[in-house]
Amino acid sequence: MKTHIALNDAVLLPKDESLKLTDYVLQIDWEKNFPYIFKKAEDEWEFVMDRCSTAEVDEFLNKNINSIFTEKQRQSSFLAFEKSHSKSKYYEMIVDHFSIKTDGRMIGYFSGNLEEHDTYYLRYVNILKEYRGSGISIDATKYFLDFILSQTGIRNVRVHTVPSNLVQLKKILSYDFSITGQYLSDRWGTLIEFTKTVDNH
Repeated sequence: MKTHIALNDAVLLPKDESLKLTDYVLQIDWEKNFPYIFKKAEDEWEFVMDRCSTAEVDEFLNKNINSIFTEKQRQSSFLAFEKSHSKSKYYEMIVDHFSIKTDGRMIGYFSGNLEEHDTYYLRYVNILKEYRGSGISIDATKYFLDFILSQTGIRNVRVHTVPSNLVQLKKILSYDFSITGQYLSDRWGTLIEFTKTVDNH
């Protein structure tokens, strides 16, 4: 005998569309840790990192895509900018976004999502060119990794990059990630997988 379950009654689909998968599964009280304010004293800049919506990230990318990505990167299969209903719904329900702002202006963001009950996947970290090299993305990423691995029940954070991106490889290793795999895909080619765990946090 088959049992039919209405989508709104399924365990992993909360009725409140403002909730993300992490809200529902991990029951994180984001307001205790965000917004997070950090300063670069040498530049007298103050930055605010906070959760934001998919719509805010889309708007930021549409305005700044040429400043964030080179022409070659924009043509890469890594950056699938085409929109579809299923992709939009996936990002709205599954992917967490965090904006980085200074003086009320969004200058970057990063995104990630829950992969398993104890594993989080860090998808993107994108900063405007004029703020690169300032340490902003490093400070924001370190804070998020500390938060996600110490206060949420997450035990592993994973990230991927291509072997040719030596700058990114060095940065990932500086966060105490370990190389845990390598694989090939039709869409992305060769990828190196890195994992940071509670044990090496």
